[in-house]
Amino acid sequence: KGLFYNIDAAFQFTPAFQKEDLSSYGAQVRWGFYEFPFIPGGLSFVLSRSDTNYGNLLNTRTTGQDLIATVVVEDVSLYFGVGSASSIGTFSGGSQVGTATESSTDLCGVASAYCSSANDELKEIHTLFGINLNFNQLFAAIEIDRYFLSTYSAKIGWRF
Repeated sequence: KGLFYNIDAAFQFTPAFQKEDLSSYGAQVRWGFYEFPFIPGGLSFVLSRSDTNYGNLLNTRTTGQDLIATVVVEDVSLYFGVGSASSIGTFSGGSQVGTATESSTDLCGVASAYCSSANDELKEIHTLFGINLNFNQLFAAIEIDRYFLSTYSAKIGWRF
């Protein structure tokens, strides 16, 4: 949703229904803080966060911040960016959750027979590249995101 001329916000959630074990919510804010004087386009700063809970056993929190440059030529937008992403996962499974062998460690990171919880954190550089094509009210977009692994996405839609 566009809030002002240069600020956009997005919210998402997956409610926990009676028999579902998954719930998720998140938000993203984009601030377009600079417009290029010599070509159509500009710079934006994007902040994001999401939280996910699976059956009260696995909880994750992911945050990100990106600097994105966009160039617009006629009905084509090219954008690329760089930033960072951080994800923290907590596994809470009670007693007798994981077992370890003599040569490995369990989810708790220690060579014990049982564990009741485990935490792990991952921080990565995030890069992205995308192209957006407009055809009157129709649009098509392709994006490549690179964290630890690459993610490819495509979408088509109708603007109204």
